[in-house]
Amino acid sequence: MTTTLRVGETQNSPLPDPEKSWHNTMALIDSPWSRLRKPPTIPTGFTAQALNDLDDLSFAELIQAQLVPRDQDVQGRRLWDRFWKVLREDDQLADRTYNVLEQFLDTTEDALETGDLDEAGTKRAEKFKQQCEMSWKRIDRGRDRDGALGWAGEHATAHPPHSRRVIAALIGAIARHRAEVLREFGKPNAADAELWDVMAHLGLDPRDYETR
Repeated sequence: MTTTLRVGETQNSPLPDPEKSWHNTMALIDSPWSRLRKPPTIPTGFTAQALNDLDDLSFAELIQAQLVPRDQDVQGRRLWDRFWKVLREDDQLADRTYNVLEQFLDTTEDALETGDLDEAGTKRAEKFKQQCEMSWKRIDRGRDRDGALGWAGEHATAHPPHSRRVIAALIGAIARHRAEVLREFGKPNAADAELWDVMAHLGLDPRDYETR
C-alpha cells in the first residue's frame, strides 16, 4: 500500500493535523511543572499497543512523570530507556509524545512569561522546560534527520525543536498552495508570489532541497 505524503512531510515526520492540534484544546495538565505526589510508573512488560491504548490524560501524566529516570538502579534505567525507545520508534506514539511535549512547553512558557510564579515555582518551571526540550530531542534522535524540518538541515536548527512542527505545517501549506496555483493557472498573482517568497527568505523552500 502506498502512502501519499504532503509537501514538506516525510514518512517518519508527519505534519501535524490542524483539526487535531492540541492548540485547539484546553491543556490536560494545568501546571505540568508541579511536583507529582504519586507519579505513574512505567508498566513492566509494556508494549507499544498498551501505550497507544492509554487515554490522553493518562498518557500525558505518564510522559510528565518519566521525563527523567526515577529509578536509578540498572533494571529501572533499562526499563526507562526501553520506554523512550518504544515511544521514538512507533510513529503513532512519537507523534503523540510530540503533542504532549508541545503542550507542556506552551503551558510552561506562558506561565514563565506572565511572571505570576513565585521564585520556587519559576525554578521548577524552568527545570521542567529543560527536561521537556531534552525529551523532545530524545524522540527526534534517529527520526529523519532530526524530525520536523529535518530536510532543511542547518536552517531547521535555527528554530526551537517544539516550533519546527508548526513551521513545517505552514511551509507545507504554502508549498501545496504554490503547486495547486501553478497547476491550475500556470503563474502566480502578486499576492501569491509574495507569499511564496517567504519560504525562500527563511531558507525553507522545499524546492531548494533534495526531494525525498
